[in-house]
Amino acid sequence: METVKKKSWVIFTALAIFFFGIYLCFLRGPHFSDGDSYSVINSFLIFLDTGVYFPSRGAYGHPIPETVLGFVSYNFGVIASNILSFTFFYLSIFFVANVFVEKNKFLFILLAFSNSILLIDNTNTIDYPFALLFFAVGFFFLRKSILVSAIFFAFCIGSRANFALFIYPSPVSYTHLRAHETRHD
Repeated sequence: METVKKKSWVIFTALAIFFFGIYLCFLRGPHFSDGDSYSVINSFLIFLDTGVYFPSRGAYGHPIPETVLGFVSYNFGVIASNILSFTFFYLSIFFVANVFVEKNKFLFILLAFSNSILLIDNTNTIDYPFALLFFAVGFFFLRKSILVSAIFFAFCIGSRANFALFIYPSPVSYTHLRAHETRHD
């Protein structure tokens, strides 16, 4: 009975955090606090008007979130793209906790969501949550399937190229983890 109460409390807390984030997405509406939000959506609109890809950040861009967030905001409104960004961030925190945190995962999740900067910034139309989710899912699949992991890492780099700095060491960490698991079996 104790585990059922504990599980329902955890699920209630997770849902409360999620719906609070959705509420913040509605409150923010099209009032971006991040100047990059405009450029991400504008990149899609330029592509839609001219058929030519124009990166959101001058010399470089992030084609996956620019396309997805631009499409969502163009067809469903900016609030929908805010919700999509927050949903990607929300899921990424759970994957990060599952992959990188061994003990007190729930505490890590609560700390991540209680950080007002992380919570509020990710209720905005931005590209970072896309890269974070693909990065975390890539590491989640690293032990299960190298191919699936590589696909998610490619999506991660297509979402934010600077995540390549985190991804390049992953084969080394994968080899180290495999060797560590083999020694302890």
